[in-house]
Amino acid sequence: MKKLLMLPMFFLSLLALGQGGLIKGKVVDGKNMPLAFARVLVVGTETASQTGFEGEFTLKVDAGIHSIKITPMELSLGEKTEPDIKVLAGATVDLGSIKIEADPEGEELTTTVIKIVKTGTESEEDALKDRLEKKEIVEVVSIEKMADQGAGNAAVAAKTSPGVSVEGGKYVYVRGLGDRYNKTTLNGLEVPGLDPDKNAVQMDIFPSNVIGGLTIKKSFVAHLPADFAGGIIDIKLKTPSKRDIGISTSLGYVPAMHFNSDYYAYDRNSGDVLGNGASSRAIPAYNLSQDNVTLMNKFDPALAPYQKSSLLDYSLGAHWGNKKVLNKGSLAYTVALSYSEKTRFYQDVEQNRYALATNPDITDLIVRSTQKGDYGTNEVLATALGGLTYSLSEHSTFNFSAMRLQNGLSQAGVFDFEAPTNDPFSAVQYNLEYNERTLSNFFVGGKHTFSDSSKWELEWKLSPTFSSMDDPDIRSTRYNLSNATPYGTEAGLPTRIWRSMNETNYAGKIDLTKSFKFNDTIAKIKFGGAATMKERDFQIEFYQILVNSLSKLEIGEDPNEIFNSDNNIYGSPAAPSGAGFYAGPPSSFTSSDPNKFNSSSAYFAGYVSTELMLTKKIEAIAGVRVEQFSINYTGYNDNEDKYAINQNMLNNLDVFPTLALAYNVSENQKFRLSGTKTIARPSFKEMSFASIIDPISGITFLGGMNAIDSWDGNLVKTDIYNADIRWELVMKQAQTVSISSFYKHFLNPIEMIQIAGADGNFQPRNVGNAEVFGAEFEGKKQLNFISDNLKRFAVSFNYTYTSSRVKMSDMVRNSKEQNKRTGEVVGEYRDMAGQAPFLINGGFAYEGPKDSSLFAFLKLGVYYNVQGKTLQYVGITERPDVYSVPFHSLNFTASKKFGPKKQYKINLKASNLLNDIKEKVFVSYNTSDQIFSSLTPARSFKIGFSMKF
Repeated sequence: MKKLLMLPMFFLSLLALGQGGLIKGKVVDGKNMPLAFARVLVVGTETASQTGFEGEFTLKVDAGIHSIKITPMELSLGEKTEPDIKVLAGATVDLGSIKIEADPEGEELTTTVIKIVKTGTESEEDALKDRLEKKEIVEVVSIEKMADQGAGNAAVAAKTSPGVSVEGGKYVYVRGLGDRYNKTTLNGLEVPGLDPDKNAVQMDIFPSNVIGGLTIKKSFVAHLPADFAGGIIDIKLKTPSKRDIGISTSLGYVPAMHFNSDYYAYDRNSGDVLGNGASSRAIPAYNLSQDNVTLMNKFDPALAPYQKSSLLDYSLGAHWGNKKVLNKGSLAYTVALSYSEKTRFYQDVEQNRYALATNPDITDLIVRSTQKGDYGTNEVLATALGGLTYSLSEHSTFNFSAMRLQNGLSQAGVFDFEAPTNDPFSAVQYNLEYNERTLSNFFVGGKHTFSDSSKWELEWKLSPTFSSMDDPDIRSTRYNLSNATPYGTEAGLPTRIWRSMNETNYAGKIDLTKSFKFNDTIAKIKFGGAATMKERDFQIEFYQILVNSLSKLEIGEDPNEIFNSDNNIYGSPAAPSGAGFYAGPPSSFTSSDPNKFNSSSAYFAGYVSTELMLTKKIEAIAGVRVEQFSINYTGYNDNEDKYAINQNMLNNLDVFPTLALAYNVSENQKFRLSGTKTIARPSFKEMSFASIIDPISGITFLGGMNAIDSWDGNLVKTDIYNADIRWELVMKQAQTVSISSFYKHFLNPIEMIQIAGADGNFQPRNVGNAEVFGAEFEGKKQLNFISDNLKRFAVSFNYTYTSSRVKMSDMVRNSKEQNKRTGEVVGEYRDMAGQAPFLINGGFAYEGPKDSSLFAFLKLGVYYNVQGKTLQYVGITERPDVYSVPFHSLNFTASKKFGPKKQYKINLKASNLLNDIKEKVFVSYNTSDQIFSSLTPARSFKIGFSMKF
């Protein structure tokens, strides 16, 4: 801990403080009318700003001589450069009014329009302006908004955007569409996921201090990848455009969980403190000549957790960035480090199984099994980021970054298990788990304009990413209380599981843009290509702990006795003859391991698009994208009667047209309309024979290639047709109103189906065609229209409504007809799985004055979020449908800056003030809902302190 605390101070000791100045002015047109939303760039750097509604701008720069380039939103006006601006340390240079006029002769413009790429938007007002300028329908999350709402990671940062929800604090879903219909990119390129059970990337692993920008793209344009329907969540890593040095720390307290002596844990290993504990939990080697005593002694003997007092959450962070002017060009650099540890203790957690009764006159659901108990978690996240931006000139910029994420999660729990039907029994279940996730990302890219006269722009990006997921030594032990034989096949034998996934991802793209004159305005044609090569290795290995002549052993209810006592190990001189526990051969010992697979995919794309001003008000963006995608697979099924060796399982060439129109009602008001085609493809685990189990929940995922019941194992892509409309108005002081509507038609959507006759087993399958209609409203308004005394208060609200339906396949419909209750009517359609019927985000905020009063630089906010009841798993035969229950999230945040230069900041956050419960329930005809899963996150409180230098 002391070393971690000293780390930020080590960096700070290397720093030398400097001082710059300001450049400000006002941009107007030929009639001296202010030009809002014009880009103002400091030439040779990435320092940029946008003019406000009155055309005003301010730039913070280093002392020295600078030139600025101004690009109006109305491209027909061309650009203007103001050279040789001398800025002294601590001084402000006021340029006054800067006039930009169209060429009266209509001559071809001699300057190149350069789109200024920023790594993020600092203020909420900048974010709204940026959103208005985008060609596609997007949401832009500002750094200011992240700070105001106490967002510690990317998942929390995205949550308050219209139509955005977060599942499990990790996965970001857009417009209520679930896991498979959303995509995450890092610096515009795809990154691999870290969870074999999900298609989406876990967003909670990206801490806020490495994020330079967050954009959620809701509509498709040709230069974007086409495999999404909800949205693309793009994270841009931080790249400084000015000096930025700071440290931060925080403490978190959950009254129901911390300093609780009932907390469950098990011994930490040496690497756990940095989230690197998998290596110390490696699977014991097995060979035929090895005696059982030697093998059993290689295992960690702990099978049950112990209880101790749980500790507070805490985090540490430091960042150091600056920009230096060189003899030729400039160099910006950044380093960011963060470390956090979070402890949770969940009580009365439930995971149950219910089924329909055989008699259709009985509507009450029948209990198959119940599991209820407590478990504790301890999670560590360590992050390191380094980045360089070298601007050779105003025409050429190079970027490089490297990031490492290291995450470790330890879990320990005790559960009461009941199976009241068939062969009834009661048991106590003990679980010990460790999960390690790592991600190493490298990025290199550049942006170049060849000359002022050519109007050509080139942007290129390359990014290799290496990720891994390890679940080493998952220990699941169930003690049968209903039988004289407490360990056996009835309740399940003790099991030790090792699960691993390693994935490599090589992504690259190139974009070329040519500016030309069309209809007396500047137009663009853009074309380029992209490629992504991925490979995943997945394996599950496990030992079952078997037993001979259990009645001869003196064993109690403590499962730790299995390994801890030589009296209980088969073959030990201390054990009774012929009796004792022994480890059977691991599952991987056979040559054809059914829990192991290797998959690879190849993705190649090319596109062309154009942006044209059809009139002074109407802009058209049209394009087409072509994508070639294939998956190869090597693996076996559980019965080892089906296998594939580097077999091509999917090979599609698809064309994706896109057309969008934008009507510029005024400088701060726009109307958009678009029609596109996109796609959703099966993932690696879905195009497999794999069988993946979650030891705590007992849920098993079965790959879509397994032919089960009437399913033939032939999983195919989903084609999606989209239509989007949006009107938006951006006003002063980050006020806005927008109204959107969207329609989506899905051909062969993939959904999770419960398997008949197999409790807790689910499989992805293509179902009948589906359609979704939705509408979104967003508004943010200051309350000074009520009274001037309320000018510092603002209310924000966004609401997303969706209506979805899937035409049931013959298999599902026939199954529901055969198992319907008396009086129940089965229609042709049902809800679409994963599609929330509504999303609500609301907030009430106060921002204090920027003076020396008591409330100066104070920000307060109350924020509410809820998602409607959503179908999660589709039931067939005797399995009812499973829905998530609305979770009402109410949070409070407060922050205050203080100090001579307002360099200190204190933050407070209170989460889940309503103390709501996260539940999923079985839903059936004319009966009460029954709990599928239940977990209480509890109220939590966090205080943070940060300091800038």
